[in-house]
Amino acid sequence: MCYAFSVATLIDQYRFSHGDKDFQHITSPLLLTLKTIENFHDLGSTFSGGKVEHAFFTAQHFGSCSAKIISDHLGPYGIDFLLKNLQVFQQKFIQHKESRTLISEKIYQFLKNSGVDVQALPSTSEIEKNILLGPDVFISKTLLKFCTENKKLPRLPDLKLLFQPQVTQEQLLNRIQTLLSMQTPLGINFCSNVVTDSTYAGGLQGEHWFCKDFLNHSALLVGREMRNGKCQFLIQDTGCKGYEKNNFFCQQGQYWL
Repeated sequence: MCYAFSVATLIDQYRFSHGDKDFQHITSPLLLTLKTIENFHDLGSTFSGGKVEHAFFTAQHFGSCSAKIISDHLGPYGIDFLLKNLQVFQQKFIQHKESRTLISEKIYQFLKNSGVDVQALPSTSEIEKNILLGPDVFISKTLLKFCTENKKLPRLPDLKLLFQPQVTQEQLLNRIQTLLSMQTPLGINFCSNVVTDSTYAGGLQGEHWFCKDFLNHSALLVGREMRNGKCQFLIQDTGCKGYEKNNFFCQQGQYWL
């Protein structure tokens, strides 16, 4: 859910730098993902990947849900456990192994027995209605009850996409340096393997960048420092654990490039 993580962090940085003192409220990337899928699934945003602009527009229009309420509502199990089991339940229904009413009642009992807060549970009739939808939308609608209230966000600036094919590397670096000097993190998009393979290059399709055989990935550029005589950038990246098997050093989800 790298796209929602990047947007959630950028939103909170903007809030705090513009006078919001509610530091206990940290935007939940998970709940932002659920709401984004609900509204933009038909345009390509899912659990496995999505568009940064979709998450941004979702936050703009619907606000921010606190990450704190997730742990309060989940019970003893993690979100992975709930996601996988909801997929299994829906698959049983799709394969016509059980009736919609029966499977909906089982899903309700499963969530309740898993320790999910009753106030965060959809009703069996809601589950029965939503189970006819695609897997991602079904799961997002089932778990969106976790977000019992949205924090209204201040007016956010327009989303500005930095990359344009005609921009030179020098112009791009100057823009990055300017924003970092203003203590503003940047959301960046790149091919998922570029961190561990410096020889890899994507390509252009018209004016749009694409990654050949690899996924587009989103992360945050959050700092800079002179290291070994070179200006290096600090990247905050949800994919960091995946780089460790390639002997790439990650510490607390951050690395220098």
